[in-house]
Amino acid sequence: MSRDHVFYTAVWLLLVGFTLAAYAIGHQAPVTIAGPPLAIAAGILGIAFLKVAMVMAVFMDLRRAPFPLIAIALAWIMAESVLLVTLLSRA
Repeated sequence: MSRDHVFYTAVWLLLVGFTLAAYAIGHQAPVTIAGPPLAIAAGILGIAFLKVAMVMAVFMDLRRAPFPLIAIALAWIMAESVLLVTLLSRA
């Protein structure tokens, strides 16, 4: 196996783990997790935006892009996450 193959497989498995964690948090939240619903939703969204950043960096080769492009992509992710949490808090 090449190093790239192992790296991509490890990142994919990490993404699967994050997906399962978000599912578990969302599925168990009404029953077992004590805390405000906004904190639970913000946690799930945080996991989702972490996954977006990982996919952009690894599978879209953003990690090899010029710094201004990386900064724009990360600013977009941060702006979207703040916007969604703000909209959730007002609902």
